[in-house]
Amino acid sequence: MRQFALLPLVATLVAADAIATCARDNCLRAVVARGAKPGPSSASADCSSYLRGTTSHARPTYASPCSGSARYTSACSCIGVAKTTAPPTPTPTPTPTTDCNAFYLKIQCATNPNIVYAVLPNADDQYIAIFTGNPAEAAKFTLTADGSLISNGHIAGMEKATNLGTVFFQTDPAASNRVTLKCTRSAATDVLSCVGNSATTSQFEDCPGTCGRPPNTPFCGGVALGNYDDINCAPFNFLAIGVCTV
Repeated sequence: MRQFALLPLVATLVAADAIATCARDNCLRAVVARGAKPGPSSASADCSSYLRGTTSHARPTYASPCSGSARYTSACSCIGVAKTTAPPTPTPTPTPTTDCNAFYLKIQCATNPNIVYAVLPNADDQYIAIFTGNPAEAAKFTLTADGSLISNGHIAGMEKATNLGTVFFQTDPAASNRVTLKCTRSAATDVLSCVGNSATTSQFEDCPGTCGRPPNTPFCGGVALGNYDDINCAPFNFLAIGVCTV
């Protein structure tokens, strides 16, 4: 128990040593005299309250001999009470906005690993004629609230008077006398279903440069949409594979 009895003595000696190095003027004498009184109104408690944080406090009346804030602060440091500053409030880091509405178009049940995802040039009046096995090379698509299929601001459409026609992506399909495809994405299977110039024009097909039957247009290459399975084309389904972007 004797070793604990030494602690108050050590603290007293340290405080006395600190005071010995300070200017013993009337300000310090007033603070030291106040420190002799016990309880929360002691000089140490008053100094701590005065120096805490960034809020300004009035100096206690007994410290009137102190000529200003700097002198009172110096006297407080002489009895072992230093100014404490609240840590700065951290600046909140903005949370990146993540968009998960975009998707790749993937051929369902693709057998060739190099022919999986649709590639679309980022230009007006283009169509899907190339596929890739690397998602990084694939085009990204979205669906609008009214079901329009869009990639880089270009809207999917097809010729009005045809039973099998290439799906073109352009800024304004109506400007080329084309109808805008209306599409839905199955939440259960991810299958993308679209209709073109009629409710029955809903079959995706991969076609060569010429195909179809009257009144089909002379050209129906690449990914086309039709109301029948053409013998020159390969029918398939598109899966909308979600991709999140920041």
